[in-house]
Amino acid sequence: MHLSLLICLAFFYCIVQYLYLREAPGLLNVSTSYQGGWIETMVFTQEEVEAHLDKLEGWEYEEGRWIVRKFTFTSFMKGIAFVDEVGLISEAFNHHPFITIDHKVVTLRLTSWDDGGITAIDIKEAQQYNEAYDRMMQN
Repeated sequence: MHLSLLICLAFFYCIVQYLYLREAPGLLNVSTSYQGGWIETMVFTQEEVEAHLDKLEGWEYEEGRWIVRKFTFTSFMKGIAFVDEVGLISEAFNHHPFITIDHKVVTLRLTSWDDGGITAIDIKEAQQYNEAYDRMMQN
């Protein structure tokens, strides 16, 4: 009984990997430009956040504590592949967004809870997510 369960799980894993690679082949060569290091954690004022967001396509300031963007994809699996890359970027920063997946739309919400608002790490990470999205849209 256990062997058949393992075989089924292995088969399922192979199917998921096939779909993932078919929908987003470029993601196997994921790299981020962030190499670690110190990022300022001072909380930005509303004016500073809005000035940064003017340079970040698609991001909006919500409720005085979040920056939010909705990313739209041509398929559910491309959205899932994007979330996978978001995970890699987030781990590199050790700073994780709230993620919502609604079929072909992935919504990311960033804030720096410990600091009480939006900081440079949120802005830098949003830039990285935009770059990842742009790479995916080119494939």
